[in-house]
Amino acid sequence: MAGEENEANLFAVPDFWQKSKWLQDLATDPKADFFSLRKNGDALQKSPGTFADVTPIVAEPNGLFRAPIFDSSEPVDAEPSVDEASTTSESIVDPTVEADTWMDLDELLTEAPAHRTWDAFEAGTTAPHEPLFLSEAGASAYDALLSWPTDPLNLKNTDIPVVQTKAYFSGLLSLALGQPSLLFVRNYPAKTFRPALPKFRISGYSREVLAGVEEECLMCGMRILDLQAFIQKSYTGEAGPCRVALASAISQILQVVHKYVTVDKVQPRSLLQLQTSIACLAAIVKPLVRLNAQLRQSMGDHDILSAVFHHASLADADSRYIRDMMREILQRVSIPWIEFLQEWIGTKAEQGIPLTKADVGAQKWFVKVDTEIYVDDFGRQVEDVDFRLDRSRMPSFIPDDVAQSIFETGKNLRFIKSHHPEHILANIQFTIMQKPPEIRWLFDWNAISRVERLIKQFREKIMAAVNNSRVGNTSHLVSVSHGSSQEAEDYKLEFFGVNEDEMESRIQASIQRLQQPLKDETARDSLSTIVRRQLDQGFSDNSGSGLTPHWSLLPLLSFGAMVSAQARSINQEHMRLLFVKHDLLEHLRLYREFHMLGSGLFCTRLSQALFNPDLESAERQAGIARQGGIMGLRLGGRDTWPPASSELRLALMGILSDAFFDNRQQSSRKPGRDGEKLPGDLSFAVRDLSEEEIEKCMDPDSLEALDFLCLQYTTPPALSNVITPVILLQYDRIFRLLLRVLRMMYVVDELFRQTLWTNRLYGYELPDEEYRFVREARIFVSSVAGYFLDTAISIPWQAFENRLEQIQAALALSSNDSVTKQPPSPLQLQQLHGKLLQAVMRGLFLRKRQEPILNLLEDIFKGILEYAKFAKAGDSEMAAGRKSAAEIYHEFRQKVQVFITVCRSLSEKAKSEPKDKDGEGLFTTAGVGDESIVAQLLSKLDLDNYYVK
Repeated sequence: MAGEENEANLFAVPDFWQKSKWLQDLATDPKADFFSLRKNGDALQKSPGTFADVTPIVAEPNGLFRAPIFDSSEPVDAEPSVDEASTTSESIVDPTVEADTWMDLDELLTEAPAHRTWDAFEAGTTAPHEPLFLSEAGASAYDALLSWPTDPLNLKNTDIPVVQTKAYFSGLLSLALGQPSLLFVRNYPAKTFRPALPKFRISGYSREVLAGVEEECLMCGMRILDLQAFIQKSYTGEAGPCRVALASAISQILQVVHKYVTVDKVQPRSLLQLQTSIACLAAIVKPLVRLNAQLRQSMGDHDILSAVFHHASLADADSRYIRDMMREILQRVSIPWIEFLQEWIGTKAEQGIPLTKADVGAQKWFVKVDTEIYVDDFGRQVEDVDFRLDRSRMPSFIPDDVAQSIFETGKNLRFIKSHHPEHILANIQFTIMQKPPEIRWLFDWNAISRVERLIKQFREKIMAAVNNSRVGNTSHLVSVSHGSSQEAEDYKLEFFGVNEDEMESRIQASIQRLQQPLKDETARDSLSTIVRRQLDQGFSDNSGSGLTPHWSLLPLLSFGAMVSAQARSINQEHMRLLFVKHDLLEHLRLYREFHMLGSGLFCTRLSQALFNPDLESAERQAGIARQGGIMGLRLGGRDTWPPASSELRLALMGILSDAFFDNRQQSSRKPGRDGEKLPGDLSFAVRDLSEEEIEKCMDPDSLEALDFLCLQYTTPPALSNVITPVILLQYDRIFRLLLRVLRMMYVVDELFRQTLWTNRLYGYELPDEEYRFVREARIFVSSVAGYFLDTAISIPWQAFENRLEQIQAALALSSNDSVTKQPPSPLQLQQLHGKLLQAVMRGLFLRKRQEPILNLLEDIFKGILEYAKFAKAGDSEMAAGRKSAAEIYHEFRQKVQVFITVCRSLSEKAKSEPKDKDGEGLFTTAGVGDESIVAQLLSKLDLDNYYVK
């Protein structure tokens, strides 16, 4: 650009040179030497200045406010102006037409600079200025030099025609806007332009200089055409709201640019001024083109939003107005996403059809209703339908913890709306009346501090209203309903009952309003104001953005405060409803008592109903009437197995209800068959088994004989977020293992009682192997059962229950939780519950990696059952069997040795490994965070290394 300006100034010839004799000779004689003519040229003669005649102003009668009329006649000998001499065509002015003096005031008066010297000052005369360079001679001299046939400058511009300067500048502006003109024609359907003439230039400039300017204008115009193509594609097809918002913002920018260039902008006076305007226009378009280059048709709204955020962060290195323009674009493109965010967390009323769990497959932004299949360690599957967070559709600039908090807040709010529609937080109109701060992008610390103060005030209002509603103060609800009804009455629309005069006045007012011109709304628009200032001031204002947060912190500072405030209020109220209204702690204790055999009465009643051979049989027998006594399944004392469903109902009826109400000191209440239901409709049921598992259940002497029996529990919908299907599956696995252990305890007790005491009573003596086997089997099973029930289950459960009591006490006092410094959410409670079961299953050897240990333990149990079968059959059948009692004992001892060795190595390995912080350190501090708890089982089994010796 500097080179172009120097070239223009170097070969510019003053206007008065055009009248000199040597310049006329240069123009008429092709063979004349330019420099020789300049050397021998005539001297410049300065003509004395003349003064124009001034006609006095005469005020006409009755024309006090009429504009005065001046005499516009000019002297005959007046010389043409510089502009008239430099242009190729002159405008003809009619002297008879009356000139408007006030219209001429907008024109700038140009005076040729005078050459002032000290000699002239002392002599009292003005020294004539003689130009030393061709650039001082004006455009005519330079044009004459370019058109000289000998081409002394070697620029090859001799045969290039000269066009009008004003028309050329207008054509360049049109080209920069991507529009055709008389000088530049667009090639259809291609997005290219070509000059209307092969070659042309304007006065005072060579073709080479103008080619660079035309290239800049062409590049700017092509970029604008690309943006216009993006706008057209965005408004067609199934475009998302963010894409449409981006297209709308770019379209508005282009409209402001077009209006400024074609209407508001004064015609450029020079090529430098034109080039400056084009450079400013290109600076506005450049970041938009870079953004458009990364957008694809298949990109979703979240991807577009992420791309706009990225390019807005890159614009911080540009000028002030470009930076503000990109921030405003980010603000507008984020509006659809922010609106859904506000609807999801409950600070704005939902638009359209609300998203519910019944809409399986539906999705809005980052929330979807989907069926998720959970698979446990052993391949068992269970389905669950719920709201799911689609992290892939969340903008990339949102941190994971903020995204999870947003999702959980909306999910908990819908729990309150579904199960407690009368709750104050379920009334969205009440929340809106508290005037929650609008969620938007915040780019400076002052705005962030101001919004945080408003959010704090909003949260205090919400918590005060919730506390008042809890204690029974519903005056605010009455005011809300009264206000809404009053608003409905104020905005009541009526079509009838209006007289003719009032109807006519309304029609006249409507007509007058329609006759008014349309208002330019872009004048008050923030984005249009930013772009217009950039066009007005150009690159003059490049001030920095000051002390602003880093762009990586902006999402957290802009959205995190409001999301955190809503999360604290909604999560705390959700937890309070779970504990108070839905009795969550009672449901969890139900699992402890029954699925984990925590109730002694239940264990006793269940053991008697399943194994006691002295009870009346529940089996239907032809010709034999039942005596009406206590009935049981009598496992081990019957020939047919498994029992029928009617036998299960008769033998197990009343066991659960009696144990449940007895543990709660309600023995006076004796519900019958149709009495009170247990929480979750707890009852015995038959488990779904595979063909292989059914075959194992057919043998009453096998360890899997009772695997068909399970406890059926239906999770209440309100507790489904805490007691998930995966948790139910884990409880079922724990109950099946403990039911096997309960049977083994009954078996070894019967062996010890019958084999030892009965034989001694009748004087029978047993071999040492059988005697040792019975005692060691009883000790082994009792130690394993004691470890399972008193250590692997009781210790983590006690820590978990203490934590629940702390949460419940904190919620009752409406205070923050002293442990987590924030009220725990239902998701955190669900995770804590899941980690409890993980700790329990780790202690019970139910994890996938512990499967070999559990198989070894089950082999030991099978050996004990095999001996019990032989002991019940008698010596004759035992002799006919494949194994003797001594062989069974030796196998039992070897397997116990291997089991103890494996448990010891597992315990030592767990002590050397770093402990994981499961459940916020809850179970780790309780001493059950890993397999090191197995050391307590070793102290029960082999305290003095009896089996290892």
